[in-house]
Amino acid sequence: MYVSQPTIFVTPLPLMELAILSKQRMLAIPVAHLGGAADLPTVLPMITTNPAKALGLEGYGIAVGNNADMVLLDTTSYGDAIIDLPIKSVVVKSGRITVETEKTVKFGLQ
Repeated sequence: MYVSQPTIFVTPLPLMELAILSKQRMLAIPVAHLGGAADLPTVLPMITTNPAKALGLEGYGIAVGNNADMVLLDTTSYGDAIIDLPIKSVVVKSGRITVETEKTVKFGLQ
């Protein structure tokens, strides 16, 4: 399944950034007995909005007046966002970029 814009993960604890996101996604899929391509849109709320609701966080999500806490992933595919973290990512806390990552692959090194 593909979405038309790059994926935005709004996480309850963005300062824990991608390490937590990675662990959440790896736990959510097998625990809920999900794993097929059709299940990927179900997994996304399991690691983003549902934990925020369970914690009773207010002002959570993308809306005017809410904190701008989110993880931005450079992908348009749920599968890439959940199973294979994209090459580029950005963590935003209170509207400020706190972490930027980009993997580099080098060929032909001797």
